[in-house]
Amino acid sequence: MTATPPATMAASRSTLARLDDDWQALGADRRAVQVVAGWAADHAELAGVAGPADVIEALGSLYRAEHWDVHDQVLLALLDRAAGTGFGAEVAWKVVARALQPKVMQMARRFRSPWGFEETASMFLACLYETVRTYPIVARPRRVYTNLALDTLALAKRILHGRRGAVEEIASDALPRLEEEGAGIVLVQSAAAPERQVELALALARAAELHLLSGHEAASPALAEEARLEVLDLLVWAIDTQVLSRRDAQVLAAYYGTAPGRSSWRLDGGAEEPRVRQRRSRALRAVRRARQAELQSAA
Repeated sequence: MTATPPATMAASRSTLARLDDDWQALGADRRAVQVVAGWAADHAELAGVAGPADVIEALGSLYRAEHWDVHDQVLLALLDRAAGTGFGAEVAWKVVARALQPKVMQMARRFRSPWGFEETASMFLACLYETVRTYPIVARPRRVYTNLALDTLALAKRILHGRRGAVEEIASDALPRLEEEGAGIVLVQSAAAPERQVELALALARAAELHLLSGHEAASPALAEEARLEVLDLLVWAIDTQVLSRRDAQVLAAYYGTAPGRSSWRLDGGAEEPRVRQRRSRALRAVRRARQAELQSAA
């Protein structure tokens, strides 16, 4: 995939509308209904589905019921079919892409580029379709939704970074994969919803990029408890809005956002704890004032 020439950019702006039309046409296609009926016969989790839209609803029901393992199994079954050939593979491919489309569009909106949202969205969707087609089922059989979303983002970032003037606003260049074998992010909060896992991964990747994690945590960050993530989110916001310097944010991260037993942090030059405590207090007051002002202005 290469950068879209200016002459074709206008056409790309209707990508989402064309995808919606294509999805409606797929739901009305009798061949697609027959394909889905075959899936229902093969998988108890899909019993009763009568078309592509019903498969999306079944995945949504599993999601809402927090049956993550079964959610993975259904996605894997569809990905297995999507990797094949013929019309059945096309239907499976489009169903999985449809299931991921809202999350991928959300990520695209957080990526700023000179070409605007529609052009960026088109690239993200193209990356989603490629990721669905090539997902390594055997190597990565768990947390499938999360991996698909992060893989799509990583591919889109690589392509968009090749375009002169692209500006990144999400995560670091080396987005980790959530794998069972250990490399990359470690799931401490393994029961988190798939969408939440994506947000946790992005937040931690951004925190690592800003050096708000220790060296060990940055090398293999953990999707930790909500309270810790809230601290990191707040500190990232404080840096991005220039409420805090990166250094002051690091002081707070070390005290409030890391594992117990590491609350004492020395500044460059071997400063004593009282000085660290004073700097930390000033930084915390600045964050509180800015956050309160933001909430009041939004009210």
